[in-house]
Amino acid sequence: MIADIGTTSPSSALHVNGTITANAIAGLANSIGTNGYQTLPGVIIIQWGNSSSCGTGCSSNVTFPIAFPANVFSVVVTLSNGTSPINNASNITSKSATAFTVDTNPGASAKSGFSWIAIGN
Repeated sequence: MIADIGTTSPSSALHVNGTITANAIAGLANSIGTNGYQTLPGVIIIQWGNSSSCGTGCSSNVTFPIAFPANVFSVVVTLSNGTSPINNASNITSKSATAFTVDTNPGASAKSGFSWIAIGN
């Protein structure tokens, strides 16, 4: 029934080109917040977050909000000095399905910590 479009619990599915239903889209898992994730069709997962910095020239371990079932394709980190990003000031030294480690380069003071985004499946 068309009247159900836009409700949180529609009583019927809306078919688009006969291949996608509104019920399937509503079933994608997510946790939206400062640290969170969104699953996408095709089993792609995007995760993001903010972490405290350990200071200058050290390592920080970050745990993903959820584990990637198969692969971590990419992790990108941006350090901040409190007012703006610091370019070329970090390296991802390890990554797994559940976490990654970022090293800050000596001389790169990340006073406000860092933000990150990861993509995998």
